[in-house]
Amino acid sequence: MLLYIVFAQKDCFMYKHIFSRMVLVLLLVIVITNVVNAQQNTCQTGFRLIAHAMGEACVSEDVQRVVVLEWSYVEDVLALGVMPVGVADIDGYNNWVKIEPQLDPTVVDVGTRQEPNLEVIASLNPDLIIAPSFRVANNYEALRAIAPILVFDAYPTEISHYDEMLNTFTTIAVALNRQAQAESVLSQMQAYFASANQALVDAGRANETFILAQTFLHSDVPTFRLFTDNSLAVQVLTQIGLTNAWDDAPQQYGYTTVNFEAFADIGDTNFFYIAQPDYQSALVVSPLWTALPFVNSDHAYWLGGDVWLFGGPLSMQVLVDTVLDAMGISPVVTNTCATDFRLVIDAMGEGVCVPQNPKRVVALSELDIDALLALGIQPVAVTNGRGQTTPPRYLSQYLGTDVVSTGTFYQPNLEIILAQNPDLILFAGFTDADVLSQLNAIAPVFNAATPAESWQTHLTRVGEVFNMQAEADSLIQAYDARIAHLRDSLADAIGDEFVVVRWSAEGPQMMASRVISIRVLTDLGLVLPTNIPDLQDGHAHTPPLSLEKLDIVDVDWVFIGTLAGEGDAVDALQSALQTPLFQSLDIVKNNRYFLIDGSIWTSLGGYLGVMTILDDIQTIIIERTNS
Repeated sequence: MLLYIVFAQKDCFMYKHIFSRMVLVLLLVIVITNVVNAQQNTCQTGFRLIAHAMGEACVSEDVQRVVVLEWSYVEDVLALGVMPVGVADIDGYNNWVKIEPQLDPTVVDVGTRQEPNLEVIASLNPDLIIAPSFRVANNYEALRAIAPILVFDAYPTEISHYDEMLNTFTTIAVALNRQAQAESVLSQMQAYFASANQALVDAGRANETFILAQTFLHSDVPTFRLFTDNSLAVQVLTQIGLTNAWDDAPQQYGYTTVNFEAFADIGDTNFFYIAQPDYQSALVVSPLWTALPFVNSDHAYWLGGDVWLFGGPLSMQVLVDTVLDAMGISPVVTNTCATDFRLVIDAMGEGVCVPQNPKRVVALSELDIDALLALGIQPVAVTNGRGQTTPPRYLSQYLGTDVVSTGTFYQPNLEIILAQNPDLILFAGFTDADVLSQLNAIAPVFNAATPAESWQTHLTRVGEVFNMQAEADSLIQAYDARIAHLRDSLADAIGDEFVVVRWSAEGPQMMASRVISIRVLTDLGLVLPTNIPDLQDGHAHTPPLSLEKLDIVDVDWVFIGTLAGEGDAVDALQSALQTPLFQSLDIVKNNRYFLIDGSIWTSLGGYLGVMTILDDIQTIIIERTNS
């Protein structure tokens, strides 16, 4: 379905923005409807059929482990709050794609985009692979034998590359069950485009012409890619109110490759170009360059050497920001909030109107509770700790006696929250659209972090909400200083392997890389075993292990705890510790296992949590090692 929208007046960009949000919602509905219509009992229970550029795939309804073979789709996955387990050419991605969030260090490089390593991909046990059609024609069947694969045509001829970006992003969102995040990301993108347009209007530069180019040396000849109207980047710059002056016919890859001769008939225009720094230095002194009209008029704008023009919604915002910055223009951030409120951007890029001075705050994740208490703010109500029937055990000493429990993280009690009359609700990482809608009817809801982001990023955003950025920065610096000090004390252990084990009534589970203690231990220089795929990012933890397989935890250092302080899990752990199988492990013989508080070591937390863990490490590792 193609929608053509015509606006007659130049000053109606806000109406275009509002209507764009409606179109984005409609686009998501269309994609979801197509998926539903495709399902004709061709997939087993728990999977759904999704059409793509090279066929159809039965994709799990609970995708956890994604391998991505093209940078644009890596960006899409990250923008939706999902950290892939494998990515092609990570160094190249990091060099070119400048967005937040960034790839986690635990993500595995699976080879080049042109020739990914199939063995490495298979070893990651993915449940979804995402790739472009122009790169996987020769190995499509081999990849499909590893896991379901979604293939996209990055350079279609029947629609613009911008429309293809939207279609691909929304399809990936459906495959990952991230439709709400997709709507938020695309809405924020449109809002940013609207602010950029307003900034151009205010600067008196709206409707100016431009040419967008990449330039480089090819066989020692200065070569230029001039982008055509169907390209993604040109479509974006057109949306913010500029007009493309390069009128060549649309090209498959969205650009025409030319040399200096093509500039003979080009007059003055805004010439935005990307060039590597060393080539840029030589280009600007070339007589052919200095003779060009747009150079003489100071309308040639170097955008740097690493602006990514083939990405997704986040890269397009970076492009707009880079272009405006080169022009000396700042985007206008419009605060549409009521009096006594201000606009703060949350983890999903969504603007939230928060009170100027929040007084009654409800915290619905461990991260939120931790951040508030670390900043000296007492919430009126908080979630229970995961696997616990009370607020997080490790935070009990900091919470006021009158704080109210709202129930579990996944099912907060809305009546209890409403009764607290909150003026702000913090809910990091939660994505259930129905629950969020009901919470927003009670008070503004602010999401301070996606599941892939660090506690430091979360704390920084919470600090911004409460105008306590300096205090948040100070806490992060204190953590960094403590890590540096303890690394010196642990110098002999750097590079050692470790596991953190949560013991449940069903057996031991090894925790994966997003758990807070894992981040602390890796900051200290210890490493997770690489031979256990479930410990890589994308999993919360391994399935419960039988006692007969306990030898898999027999690494250099082992930390064992339970979520609850009493009950079946504690009894099961105490019983297991006495078994001959456990007593035969090298970690027991070498005194290298430690009993820890699983409510923090095997869950989520923030500054107070990591400092508690560092206290434990100083006590149980360093003192034992030195004794």
